[in-house]
Amino acid sequence: MAFFLLLLVAGYLFISKRSGSIKSSAKTFSVEDTASISLIEIESPGETVVITRDQSGWMINNEFMANTRMVNGILNLLMRLRATGIVPVSIRGEMFRNLQYQGKRVSIAGKRKTILAFYVYYDSIYTHVTYMMLENDDQVFRVEVPGLKRNNLDILFLEKESDWRNNILVHYLPEEIRSVRMKNNVNPDQSFQLVMQQEGDYIIYSLPDSTIIPDFNQDAVDQYMKYFNSISFERYVHMEQESKNGFTYDSVPERIITILDVEYNTLNIETYPRFKTNSAGIREMDYNLLYAKTQDYGWALVKYIDLDPVMKDIDYFLVGEKN
Repeated sequence: MAFFLLLLVAGYLFISKRSGSIKSSAKTFSVEDTASISLIEIESPGETVVITRDQSGWMINNEFMANTRMVNGILNLLMRLRATGIVPVSIRGEMFRNLQYQGKRVSIAGKRKTILAFYVYYDSIYTHVTYMMLENDDQVFRVEVPGLKRNNLDILFLEKESDWRNNILVHYLPEEIRSVRMKNNVNPDQSFQLVMQQEGDYIIYSLPDSTIIPDFNQDAVDQYMKYFNSISFERYVHMEQESKNGFTYDSVPERIITILDVEYNTLNIETYPRFKTNSAGIREMDYNLLYAKTQDYGWALVKYIDLDPVMKDIDYFLVGEKN
């Protein structure tokens, strides 16, 4: 839910001109010049994510490309935060402690110095509003985004790495792929390996016997290799939560796709049909989404329509068999 809310903030352009008794402090937690930001760190008691900007774009924990729309969302959020009041005296001490020990710490920095650091916490018991407090300060403010009809801003400061990562599963040009191995566990005799000898020149092996296929449809191969240019997934998933929601999968993957690039890096994708047991106790397959598991991204949900073009059988390449 927070993922989609932050995307909404990315497209939110309304800036309120509301005034109040603390007008001079209204922008205490906002950053007007978001172009100066090169680092955002969000830390909760159990998770930390560091989002950094370099010449190639935004990175997550110096390892993964960030989802640009998500980053734009947090930048828009930071620009539009407004302090609209102070915490009631009756709960000031409790909110101060909650901010320090249960809240999230957000640090924003430029290339040379820290721009802003604060704590954020949503009070779900007394006032149902979001409170913020500058680091090394004790003044607690109620904070809102003018025009955004949501009191809980805490959930928009996502601290899990998986929430920020780019949703591109596969992105290769044909000339960047050395080989593709497709293991079909449902119909093993439809498995194959496609190996590039030189750019545009391929050999196809049937698996598991590794027999060379002497006559194949070159147009089908050329088209197949183009399908790896951009395959995206819907979202990362935690399988424990999927199980709680009633979704299951078989222990053996339906297919295993192994891509070896020209620099000898390997991407291994295991695909699993997604099932849910209905009220009658019958296990039904999800014909829209399936699970994909990789060594880099873990578990993700992918639309069949997005992954289906690369989940071919060897028959697809045989002369007269293209479909």
